[in-house]
Amino acid sequence: MLVYSIIGTISNPNYKMQLIYEIKEHHKKIDCVAWAPNGNWMASASNKDHNIRIWDVSAHDNKVRENTKLTNNLICILKKHTLRISKVQFHTDTILVSASEERSIIIWELTKVQRSA
Repeated sequence: MLVYSIIGTISNPNYKMQLIYEIKEHHKKIDCVAWAPNGNWMASASNKDHNIRIWDVSAHDNKVRENTKLTNNLICILKKHTLRISKVQFHTDTILVSASEERSIIIWELTKVQRSA
């Protein structure tokens, strides 16, 4: 997954896009992305492996950094869903809610997760 910053406005034909993050940790396509309200964490979900990855993006403030890879910023992988994840959304900075096609909603308290090695 590539995350870009838009410089200018999209309505202006001269806007520019600059790469800030590159994520290659999911083995299949990424279908859902959510940002924590404080901007420190990002969640990404792959519908093929049914996992959610939580990323620490706090070290990457609002300054654009070209080709910044988040591989070393993986906080954890959340593995409970067994079917397609249809939505991930932060409720607070440390509470993430996910929904999937197995008709389940999981509320993740991220202060209790183990950081990935």
